[in-house]
Amino acid sequence: MEENSQNEQQNTEEVKKATINQTKENLNNTKSSAGSSIAEGFKTLFTNPFDLIEKSANGPKNYFLLFAVILLVVWVSTTLIGSIISTVLAFLDVSIYLREGFWAIARILSVFGDLLAPVVTVAVLSLLIFLFKKGEKKSFITIAISVIIAYAPVVVSSIINLLGVFTTSVTGGFTSMFALFCLIVTSVLMFFTIKSLYKQENNNVVFRKYLIIMGIFYGAQFIFNTAIQFIYNLLTNVF
Repeated sequence: MEENSQNEQQNTEEVKKATINQTKENLNNTKSSAGSSIAEGFKTLFTNPFDLIEKSANGPKNYFLLFAVILLVVWVSTTLIGSIISTVLAFLDVSIYLREGFWAIARILSVFGDLLAPVVTVAVLSLLIFLFKKGEKKSFITIAISVIIAYAPVVVSSIINLLGVFTTSVTGGFTSMFALFCLIVTSVLMFFTIKSLYKQENNNVVFRKYLIIMGIFYGAQFIFNTAIQFIYNLLTNVF
């Protein structure tokens, strides 16, 4: 009996050690995979973005998740920093503050709006793509990862736009033109993102879907911005 008890205890210890070793190995593999996916993401983004989009849409599930999270964090951070700096600089103009009492509140609220804008953009586009997909649907996370990657040029633009916070005739003009260029590139990447996510080879079908999705998105964005501007003007006149 005592010998059997010792054997069982020894087997239990061996199982524990094997489990710990397996867990460590899995963690190391996960870290290695995450690191390689991030490195591959940045490398492929500038060398072959179309392959990157295809792999994010139809490759290993959520393979570029961390890469996409990094892009989104950079996008949100740079947008927020630029908005805060602009607000601080505007507050230094005392004459504006005295002339428009509601202006200060509106500027602070605009900072929160800028903070949410990238996340809302990704969420709305991902939702539209998800809803218009017939048959077998991709997961929302997979769609969101692909959309974020397609918006990588806009992320780069948000970094460059920090230079335009302290506006001059040179930097202001450059950042505006560069932002427009990045938006055009993103529009092209979004077409191929939708094509990859829908696994559709017919460009005419993809183009119709693209027009509907982007049309709804920009239409909603226009209505929302117009409503916000109307409320701002109304409250400014009241206060």
